[in-house]
Amino acid sequence: MPAGGSTAKVCQLKLIKHLIRVNEHYLETANKRSKPSRKDLEDIVAALKEQNAQLEQKNKNTVTQLREVQQQVTLLQQTGASSSQRDNSRNTGNSEVSNLIDKPGGKFNLEETLGIEHPEYLSLRRDVRTLMIQAQIDWTENFHRVDSQKMSMVCKGAIAKHPHLKKYKNTWPVAVIANTHMQGKRKHRSRTIKKYQAAHNQNTDSEGQGE
Repeated sequence: MPAGGSTAKVCQLKLIKHLIRVNEHYLETANKRSKPSRKDLEDIVAALKEQNAQLEQKNKNTVTQLREVQQQVTLLQQTGASSSQRDNSRNTGNSEVSNLIDKPGGKFNLEETLGIEHPEYLSLRRDVRTLMIQAQIDWTENFHRVDSQKMSMVCKGAIAKHPHLKKYKNTWPVAVIANTHMQGKRKHRSRTIKKYQAAHNQNTDSEGQGE
Protein backbone atom coordinates (compact mmCIF):
# COMPACT_ATOMS: atom_id res chain seq x y z
CA MET A 1 0.00 0.00 0.00
CA PRO A 2 1.48 3.41 -0.91
CA ALA A 3 2.54 5.63 1.96
CA GLY A 4 0.22 8.38 0.83
CA GLY A 5 -2.82 6.12 1.14
CA SER A 6 -1.89 5.04 4.67
CA THR A 7 -1.48 8.62 5.77
CA ALA A 8 -4.88 9.51 4.36
CA LYS A 9 -6.54 6.70 6.31
CA VAL A 10 -4.87 7.79 9.52
CA CYS A 11 -6.13 11.31 8.98
CA GLN A 12 -9.63 10.01 8.32
CA LEU A 13 -9.58 7.94 11.52
CA LYS A 14 -8.42 10.92 13.55
CA LEU A 15 -11.15 13.04 12.02
CA ILE A 16 -13.80 10.43 12.79
CA LYS A 17 -12.60 10.11 16.41
CA HIS A 18 -12.63 13.87 16.75
CA LEU A 19 -16.16 14.06 15.40
CA ILE A 20 -17.25 11.31 17.78
CA ARG A 21 -15.76 13.18 20.76
CA VAL A 22 -17.39 16.41 19.64
CA ASN A 23 -20.76 14.65 19.29
CA GLU A 24 -20.43 13.01 22.71
CA HIS A 25 -19.55 16.35 24.28
CA TYR A 26 -22.52 17.96 22.58
CA LEU A 27 -24.87 15.25 23.79
CA GLU A 28 -23.49 15.44 27.32
CA THR A 29 -23.88 19.22 27.36
CA ALA A 30 -27.41 18.97 25.97
CA ASN A 31 -28.37 16.43 28.63
CA LYS A 32 -26.98 18.63 31.38
CA ARG A 33 -28.89 21.60 30.07
CA SER A 34 -32.23 19.72 29.74
CA LYS A 35 -32.04 18.20 33.23
CA PRO A 36 -33.57 20.64 35.84
CA SER A 37 -31.57 21.54 38.88
CA ARG A 38 -32.70 20.92 42.49
CA LYS A 39 -33.57 24.57 42.90
CA ASP A 40 -35.73 24.42 39.78
CA LEU A 41 -37.55 21.41 41.18
CA GLU A 42 -38.10 23.16 44.54
CA ASP A 43 -39.48 26.21 42.76
CA ILE A 44 -41.83 24.02 40.75
CA VAL A 45 -43.03 22.21 43.89
CA ALA A 46 -43.55 25.53 45.71
CA ALA A 47 -45.56 26.90 42.79
CA LEU A 48 -47.71 23.77 42.68
CA LYS A 49 -48.33 23.98 46.44
CA GLU A 50 -49.34 27.62 46.12
CA GLN A 51 -51.75 26.82 43.30
CA ASN A 52 -53.18 23.93 45.33
CA ALA A 53 -53.64 26.20 48.37
CA GLN A 54 -55.42 28.77 46.22
CA LEU A 55 -57.71 26.10 44.81
CA GLU A 56 -58.49 24.80 48.30
CA GLN A 57 -59.26 28.33 49.53
CA LYS A 58 -61.56 28.92 46.57
CA ASN A 59 -63.26 25.61 47.32
CA LYS A 60 -63.73 26.61 50.98
CA ASN A 61 -65.13 29.98 49.96
CA THR A 62 -67.53 28.28 47.57
CA VAL A 63 -68.68 25.85 50.27
CA THR A 64 -69.15 28.73 52.73
CA GLN A 65 -71.17 30.69 50.20
CA LEU A 66 -73.33 27.66 49.48
CA ARG A 67 -74.00 27.19 53.20
CA GLU A 68 -74.92 30.85 53.59
CA VAL A 69 -77.30 30.60 50.65
CA GLN A 70 -78.86 27.46 52.11
CA GLN A 71 -79.28 29.18 55.49
CA GLN A 72 -80.92 32.18 53.83
CA VAL A 73 -83.26 29.90 51.89
CA THR A 74 -84.15 28.01 55.07
CA LEU A 75 -84.71 31.27 56.94
CA LEU A 76 -86.94 32.58 54.18
CA GLN A 77 -88.91 29.34 54.19
CA GLN A 78 -89.34 29.48 57.96
CA THR A 79 -90.30 33.16 57.83
CA GLY A 80 -92.80 32.44 55.10
CA ALA A 81 -94.25 29.53 57.07
CA SER A 82 -94.47 31.61 60.25
CA SER A 83 -96.10 34.46 58.36
CA SER A 84 -98.55 32.05 56.80
CA GLN A 85 -99.34 30.55 60.19
CA ARG A 86 -99.84 34.01 61.69
CA ASP A 87 -102.13 34.95 58.82
CA ASN A 88 -104.08 31.74 59.21
CA SER A 89 -104.24 32.23 62.96
CA ARG A 90 -105.31 35.84 62.51
CA ASN A 91 -107.93 34.84 59.98
CA THR A 92 -109.11 32.04 62.22
CA GLY A 93 -109.19 34.39 65.19
CA ASN A 94 -111.13 36.99 63.23
CA SER A 95 -113.50 34.31 62.05
CA GLU A 96 -114.00 33.07 65.60
CA VAL A 97 -114.57 36.60 66.88
CA SER A 98 -117.07 37.33 64.13
CA ASN A 99 -118.92 34.11 64.96
CA LEU A 100 -119.26 34.92 68.68
CA ILE A 101 -122.77 35.49 69.99
CA ASP A 102 -123.52 39.04 71.10
CA LYS A 103 -125.60 39.90 74.12
CA PRO A 104 -129.23 40.47 73.10
CA GLY A 105 -130.73 43.88 73.65
CA GLY A 106 -133.61 44.65 76.00
CA LYS A 107 -135.04 42.21 78.52
CA PHE A 108 -134.46 38.50 77.97
CA ASN A 109 -134.54 35.20 79.83
CA LEU A 110 -130.94 34.06 80.24
CA GLU A 111 -131.75 30.37 80.62
CA GLU A 112 -133.81 30.34 77.43
CA THR A 113 -131.21 32.41 75.58
CA LEU A 114 -128.43 30.00 76.49
CA GLY A 115 -130.58 27.06 75.41
CA ILE A 116 -129.30 24.73 78.13
CA GLU A 117 -131.09 22.37 80.48
CA HIS A 118 -132.32 23.75 83.80
CA PRO A 119 -129.90 21.67 85.94
CA GLU A 120 -126.99 22.92 83.83
CA TYR A 121 -128.20 26.50 84.22
CA LEU A 122 -128.44 26.13 88.02
CA SER A 123 -124.95 24.59 88.08
CA LEU A 124 -123.62 27.54 86.06
CA ARG A 125 -125.12 30.06 88.50
CA ARG A 126 -123.66 28.21 91.51
CA ASP A 127 -120.22 28.02 89.93
CA VAL A 128 -120.22 31.73 89.07
CA ARG A 129 -121.19 32.66 92.63
CA THR A 130 -118.46 30.40 94.03
CA LEU A 131 -115.87 31.90 91.69
CA MET A 132 -116.93 35.41 92.73
CA ILE A 133 -116.34 34.52 96.38
CA GLN A 134 -112.93 33.05 95.52
CA ALA A 135 -112.03 36.21 93.59
CA GLN A 136 -113.15 38.27 96.62
CA ILE A 137 -115.55 40.42 94.63
CA ASP A 138 -117.40 42.90 96.84
CA TRP A 139 -121.09 42.48 96.04
CA THR A 140 -121.95 45.75 97.81
CA GLU A 141 -120.32 47.70 94.97
CA ASN A 142 -121.83 48.46 91.59
CA PHE A 143 -121.00 45.72 89.07
CA HIS A 144 -119.36 48.19 86.67
CA ARG A 145 -116.84 49.09 89.38
CA VAL A 146 -115.66 45.50 89.87
CA ASP A 147 -111.94 44.99 89.21
CA SER A 148 -111.51 43.73 85.63
CA GLN A 149 -108.80 41.24 86.62
CA LYS A 150 -111.03 39.66 89.23
CA MET A 151 -113.87 39.41 86.75
CA SER A 152 -111.51 37.89 84.19
CA MET A 153 -110.61 35.18 86.73
CA VAL A 154 -114.31 34.44 87.22
CA CYS A 155 -114.90 34.19 83.46
CA LYS A 156 -111.93 31.88 82.91
CA GLY A 157 -113.03 29.65 85.77
CA ALA A 158 -116.57 29.51 84.42
CA ILE A 159 -115.35 28.62 80.91
CA ALA A 160 -113.18 25.84 82.36
CA LYS A 161 -116.27 24.26 83.94
CA HIS A 162 -118.73 25.19 81.20
CA PRO A 163 -116.89 25.23 77.82
CA HIS A 164 -120.01 26.27 75.89
CA LEU A 165 -119.49 29.79 77.28
CA LYS A 166 -116.63 30.26 74.77
CA LYS A 167 -119.11 31.02 72.00
CA TYR A 168 -120.40 34.15 73.74
CA LYS A 169 -118.68 37.47 73.12
CA ASN A 170 -116.78 38.69 76.19
CA THR A 171 -118.40 35.80 78.11
CA TRP A 172 -121.38 38.08 78.71
CA PRO A 173 -123.59 35.35 80.32
CA VAL A 174 -121.13 35.23 83.25
CA ALA A 175 -121.32 39.01 83.60
CA VAL A 176 -125.12 38.84 83.57
CA ILE A 177 -125.17 36.18 86.29
CA ALA A 178 -122.61 38.08 88.38
CA ASN A 179 -124.50 41.37 88.06
CA THR A 180 -127.81 39.70 88.89
CA HIS A 181 -126.25 38.00 91.92
CA MET A 182 -124.79 41.27 93.23
CA GLN A 183 -128.08 43.11 92.72
CA GLY A 184 -129.94 40.31 94.49
CA LYS A 185 -127.57 40.44 97.46
CA ARG A 186 -127.97 44.21 97.77
CA LYS A 187 -131.77 43.99 97.50
CA HIS A 188 -131.84 41.26 100.14
CA ARG A 189 -129.73 43.42 102.45
CA SER A 190 -132.00 46.39 101.85
CA ARG A 191 -135.13 44.34 102.63
CA THR A 192 -133.51 42.94 105.76
CA ILE A 193 -132.61 46.42 106.97
CA LYS A 194 -136.14 47.66 106.30
CA LYS A 195 -137.64 44.72 108.19
CA TYR A 196 -135.32 45.33 111.11
CA GLN A 197 -136.17 49.02 111.16
CA ALA A 198 -139.90 48.27 110.94
CA ALA A 199 -139.67 45.77 113.78
CA HIS A 200 -137.61 48.20 115.83
CA ASN A 201 -140.10 51.00 115.26
CA GLN A 202 -142.99 48.72 116.17
CA ASN A 203 -141.30 47.73 119.42
CA THR A 204 -140.65 51.37 120.20
CA ASP A 205 -144.30 52.25 119.61
CA SER A 206 -145.46 49.36 121.81
CA GLU A 207 -143.22 50.46 124.63
CA GLY A 208 -144.54 54.02 124.32
CA GLN A 209 -148.15 52.88 124.50
CA GLY A 210 -147.42 50.74 127.54
CA GLU A 211 -146.14 53.71 129.44
